[in-house]
Amino acid sequence: MAALKKVTVVGAAGNLGQCILRELIASQYDVTVMSRIGSTSTFEGVAEQNVIRGEYTPEFFRKALLGQDALVLAIGSGALDAQKAIIEAAAEVGVRRILPSEFGGTPRRAKDISNPTSLNAIPFNHGKKTIADHLEKVVATHPKTTWTAVVSGPFFDWCLEYDLFGCNIKNRRATLYDQGTTRFDCTNIGTVGKAVARILSMPDKFQNERILISGMAVTQLEILEALKHAIGFKDWDVSYLTAESLRQEGNERMAKNDFNGVLDIIGASLFQAGNGSYYSATGNLVSEQLGVKDDLYQTVKKYVHSL
Repeated sequence: MAALKKVTVVGAAGNLGQCILRELIASQYDVTVMSRIGSTSTFEGVAEQNVIRGEYTPEFFRKALLGQDALVLAIGSGALDAQKAIIEAAAEVGVRRILPSEFGGTPRRAKDISNPTSLNAIPFNHGKKTIADHLEKVVATHPKTTWTAVVSGPFFDWCLEYDLFGCNIKNRRATLYDQGTTRFDCTNIGTVGKAVARILSMPDKFQNERILISGMAVTQLEILEALKHAIGFKDWDVSYLTAESLRQEGNERMAKNDFNGVLDIIGASLFQAGNGSYYSATGNLVSEQLGVKDDLYQTVKKYVHSL
């Protein structure tokens, strides 16, 4: 396959989208950003003529994507279904590689890991599966178009910032679930951006594949030790709960329309063994091929020093 140089990003204003955009620009791709008309978002490093704004209609998508080599979708979990029309338009105008908004999460299919519980571990996994199934059907009838879905686990540094790992740095308090010994894979959000840029630099690899990357595999206990080391404060107030209680709390919050409960559910999926979150144990990672890796102590130290 010829080189993929012209890349359109949708969702470039979001946390992940910004990281992907930055890495694509640094790697000297010809980047276009698609944005809704009326949006006030700005995109550092992207010339205004390369920001295509309009009403999100099939006609707009086809026009915006004509002549593009690749499409990267970094759409938030609340709008996953919006990808369907964009994917269809991309295939119709001959975009050669599509990366759907699969980032984060855990593997769901037998090719990655035979684990039926992983689909139900996080509510929006069903939405991602719906998009993945739709993408495969579209590509099946448009053979010039291929896809690559990237599973990265949770974004470690983002989760640390939002206290998803149960460690409150300010108050020196930690809540460990299921003893804090369950290992899970995760990747810094900037590392995911690097992976995207490198995937697109290898057009003959990862065609029509769901690939697994992992910056590191850690436990809550290891995260707590890294925090103690970075802060230089050893005495923390540590309590212990079950991951199942965290899941139930998240479900109760969601039932009351408190959608922050999804963070509890995500946390429970990581801290409870058997949900597929420690997928590097399968040996199916492509992180080494892509040259992406994170370091727990360096990441934690950087975060602590930013406070």
